[in-house]
Amino acid sequence: SGSHSRSAAQVERLAEIFRAMKAAEKSWFGSLTGTDDYAATALLSETEDAIETIVARLDRLYTGLRSVRFSRGNRLQLASHLLYFAPDPDEVVIDRFQRLYDGFTRRGLRMHSGDYDEVAILASLSNDPQDSIDRVLEDRNRLRADLRPRPSLQVGFELASSTAFLNMSRARSRSALRSCLKCFLPRR
Repeated sequence: SGSHSRSAAQVERLAEIFRAMKAAEKSWFGSLTGTDDYAATALLSETEDAIETIVARLDRLYTGLRSVRFSRGNRLQLASHLLYFAPDPDEVVIDRFQRLYDGFTRRGLRMHSGDYDEVAILASLSNDPQDSIDRVLEDRNRLRADLRPRPSLQVGFELASSTAFLNMSRARSRSALRSCLKCFLPRR
């Protein structure tokens, strides 16, 4: 059937991207890429980009984030996977990621590598980092005040980052949301 062959093609593309990341000449790719990367690789497989293009951009994003002092490892690799979908040039996305991370720290949050994925989804939007920070902190305070049982500061930050991402995406327009989330939409 048609859906079976599409599904088989999706799995094959996912496997090809995964193998390309494992075989990449960059030492960090092979040592970090594992089964925990299947979900992110599935998202990457939904793009129409050439596999070489995907691997090259992931490398630029990861090494760019490392060059501005972020800790190496699986969490930074996941951030690079999420940032892949940002429409802006790599250097703009990396700068926005750093400004968000540093901005949250200046506002009193205890940031750590476990927060890289939240920062990455926010950095994938072309919003001013200060606006994103303000929105996340507003949402976190509201969630912590209204939800019972009350989420911890960390869980509140994670939830608020997601709600802020969705709300800011919607505010930018439905087409911007589709652009940022195109990897989730089925191909037609």
